[in-house]
Amino acid sequence: VKAFLTPDGDEEAQKQARSAAKNAEIKALVQRMRSVFKTKVSLIGNEKKGRIYIDYYSTEDLYRFEEYLDMIENKALQILEKIDYVTNIFYEDYFGNSENYNKFINNLKSINSD
Repeated sequence: VKAFLTPDGDEEAQKQARSAAKNAEIKALVQRMRSVFKTKVSLIGNEKKGRIYIDYYSTEDLYRFEEYLDMIENKALQILEKIDYVTNIFYEDYFGNSENYNKFINNLKSINSD
């Protein structure tokens, strides 16, 4: 039905437009990485899979990348801690006290360990 309702050229044009949009997104990502890492970044692949190469020219570059990774990890841990905190408040409010909450958590742990 789709082939009947859509002329051949229109369907192919739509595919090319989607592909061009994805390529533009990938190029923008690479450009953003170049700007953040302050070095050459290359991408080989497509929107489904590929490889990213980040060039470095000195040990200072490597240390800078390590600092970026540390910042990302620390931020992720902060977010997880906030989620845990909010979850604990919710469960304590929901269950009425920490004893009921702890029973619930222990039940969950026993289910996950099976």
